[in-house]
Amino acid sequence: MLKQRLKRIYFELIKAIFSANAPKLLIIGAQKCGTTSLHFYLTQHPSFGKGFRKEAHFFNREIYFGKTLDEYQSEFFGKSSKIYIDATPAYLYQPDTAKNIYDAYPDIKMIVLLRDPVKRTYSAWNHSRLRFESEGYVKTKKNMQRRKGDQLYEKFFQDRKIFPTFREAIEIELELMKDNAAYEPALLRRSLYLNQLEEYWKYFDKDQIKIIGFKEFVSDVKGTLKNIEEFVDVQPHHWNNLKDEPRNSGGYVEPIKDEDKVFLENYFRASTSKLFEVIGKVDW
Repeated sequence: MLKQRLKRIYFELIKAIFSANAPKLLIIGAQKCGTTSLHFYLTQHPSFGKGFRKEAHFFNREIYFGKTLDEYQSEFFGKSSKIYIDATPAYLYQPDTAKNIYDAYPDIKMIVLLRDPVKRTYSAWNHSRLRFESEGYVKTKKNMQRRKGDQLYEKFFQDRKIFPTFREAIEIELELMKDNAAYEPALLRRSLYLNQLEEYWKYFDKDQIKIIGFKEFVSDVKGTLKNIEEFVDVQPHHWNNLKDEPRNSGGYVEPIKDEDKVFLENYFRASTSKLFEVIGKVDW
């Protein structure tokens, strides 16, 4: 709590000295693919800047709750020479986001991290399970304003004493998908990457979106950061003192069951094949 208060005081001082800025780089997803770590590493570069929050959620949520573009840009107070980053992994998946971004910043550059869909799906379920165990999060989610079609709280959290097993959670989503009843919960659908990328390609040139595989990223962090420097055209950094510990990683109660792994491998086989046909094989 004290840390948050000090952070807020710090940003209020920054706002009093500097002007607001438009972000110049968006990390748009995917969820549970290393976006928090990438944001943490990039903002150690002197040319990059971060906003008040790592995830602003403006284009997928708060734009509908009355926040203006000027208010959004007030998240990014500081030197105007910096490249400010909004890293909101929900942007890749959630409805209407691509068009909302295009309407505001048609020339912006974006980064997408992709992970093996089986591993990403299981990690996303585990992430929700950990949140279920956090009483404060559940209370916040219960009272949070949500868009129509977001049934994550109702299906996974509401009136539950035990969080649904992985297979139960998958069955809940499959049932919703039959009637196209909701866009959340979306353990499976967030891992259907081609559908999401195609929505962005309706509005943006493909060279505005850099796609990085999760394994490629974690196995060569500095190499990935240098590639991003070239992508956004900033002065190369030496990265000698990079703090490269992973961020936002949670423990698993148990590994994924063999039968669930096989089910997901079969479920994602066709979509993965189509994805690789379009963008080439990804080291995820």
